[in-house]
Amino acid sequence: MKTIVFWVISIFTLVFWAFSIVDMVMTLSGNEAYLKDFPPQMIIWIQDFPLWRKVLWGLTVLIGTLGSISLILRRASAPFLLWSAALLMLLGFVGHDIFLANGIKYYGQIGIISSSVLIGLAFVLAIHASFAARRKSYKR
Repeated sequence: MKTIVFWVISIFTLVFWAFSIVDMVMTLSGNEAYLKDFPPQMIIWIQDFPLWRKVLWGLTVLIGTLGSISLILRRASAPFLLWSAALLMLLGFVGHDIFLANGIKYYGQIGIISSSVLIGLAFVLAIHASFAARRKSYKR
């Protein structure tokens, strides 16, 4: 049963972080079909992020995706990568978006809640990787 849970969560982790890459690319490129349900003011605000914030976003999703691949391959680096991605996600959201860029105005209540849930999920996935790494089958 533990093996099944490991694989389900590991595949979900990969889907989560791979979709994060898709979300970033579609949002920053202004894909109208993808963004049709988002408030236009929020999309303009996100697209106008400073370069360092966009790089942080890209680095976050890249590290998260590498962490999920490492988890599937049972590499010892998986927990470090997934914890790093979750922390970077939190830093970008709280540090820049909320405190420096008036994010509460642009995200709105639904955006704040959904972003908080996604960040929480990133931490839960990192916790899973930490527990999974304690197994003897992980490659050092």
